[in-house]
Amino acid sequence: MSWCSTGLVLVVAIVVAGYSHSSQINVLMAETKGAFESGNELVSPPVIESEIMQLGYELSALIQCKTLSSPVAENHMPPESVPEFKKAHDLLRRFYPFFYKRAHVETINEFSKLMRIDGADPNKKPLMLLCHMDVVPVEAGTESGWKHPPFAGKVSEGYIWGRGALDNKQSCVGILHAIEILLTRPKGFVFQRTIYVAIGHDEEVGGALGAVATVERLKERGIELEAVLDEGMMIVKPGSFPFINRHIALVGTAEKGFMSIQISTNISGGGHSSRPPLIGTPVTHVSAAVSKIQNNQFPPHIGPPMTDFFDSLSKELVTTQPFRFLVERWRAFEWVIKMVLVANERTNILIRTTSAATLFNAGVKENMIPSVATATFNHRLIPGASNLTVLKHYQNVLGEDAIVTFNPTTSMPNGWTPPSPVAPIDNDAFKILKGAIKFTFGSSLPVLPFLVPAGADARHYVSVAGGRGYRF
Repeated sequence: MSWCSTGLVLVVAIVVAGYSHSSQINVLMAETKGAFESGNELVSPPVIESEIMQLGYELSALIQCKTLSSPVAENHMPPESVPEFKKAHDLLRRFYPFFYKRAHVETINEFSKLMRIDGADPNKKPLMLLCHMDVVPVEAGTESGWKHPPFAGKVSEGYIWGRGALDNKQSCVGILHAIEILLTRPKGFVFQRTIYVAIGHDEEVGGALGAVATVERLKERGIELEAVLDEGMMIVKPGSFPFINRHIALVGTAEKGFMSIQISTNISGGGHSSRPPLIGTPVTHVSAAVSKIQNNQFPPHIGPPMTDFFDSLSKELVTTQPFRFLVERWRAFEWVIKMVLVANERTNILIRTTSAATLFNAGVKENMIPSVATATFNHRLIPGASNLTVLKHYQNVLGEDAIVTFNPTTSMPNGWTPPSPVAPIDNDAFKILKGAIKFTFGSSLPVLPFLVPAGADARHYVSVAGGRGYRF
């Protein structure tokens, strides 16, 4: 459960270091000393055992709430999940009474929460801390592959097991428990800056009724945030990426965009398989198009925030020769860096818009030729790419094919979600986050900006934060 205690100290450090009186900073920093690095192992901060046990209990209880979201249910909430969400929020009120006594709490579309603790200085822009309560369902038939039942919240072998343990109920516990500690200090605690905490209920299905609706509420009130902190990146081990030979902390300063394209036949098919058409079946043609897209990937491009990553990496002694020589001069050897990155599954996704074939539908019987076949590719767009970039790529690869067509799916508003803006790293918000991470995990730990390959609620909130969204 060490991650839970480190998360607690991290949130306390962020809030204290950036948003409170200096006298309070000195006292709390003295009480919560950071971790240190020993060889290749990160050692957790010395949080007292009773605090760790309480954190574990709180997270375990939340995991036992089966808070599933659904894109097709009313309010993105399946009927069976309604009592589970209510139970989860009741638990939060029971666990963190001082927080809820102090906070102004609003409900958004029945299940998301926007909570505010006012700061002493109204001229300072607020800080937004994000988490979400919903989790994805467990695929039927895979339950036996779980070491412990997914919604049992089992505490075993020093870990808390279950759906939501890392995505993202641990953030709900870490944020609220940390603020609860500050509010229960004998001499009190004064936030100089207003603190918002938003708990989404439909992040896993796009956040339209949670995060998006909450952002609209903030816009109606003319609120501009200083920064947003959300889930996204983490500390990675040595060897997790090329060039890296020690632990590094990666802070997401941008998210990739999202767009799906459906390929389909535009000729009539059908008939019996004993007499196949000479030109092939709809399956034949769609399969050929899928193969072309798969074999003609988007070109690699190192742009922000990966340029920020390599600029920062070049100043840190985290690589060995010959990679250190290349990294320190990465702009001159960009072509070599690209070759290394595209050859690795983990890093290829960081420098190109990706294409993944995810759906294929055709036919109902083995001896019947289907009249229609469709295939869907999901694309994650690097910053700087757009829906037009994707459509042009399809036109270039498939050409003026009279047999297949391609169109964006309607899974997202307007057919796609653009990449987020790239957050700056030369401002106070990033410096405070960087300092808090080093305070928590050790001053020698490199903290580097990075690209988040997936998406989270932060992409919605950056529109009211001047693009200053950070994910860790």
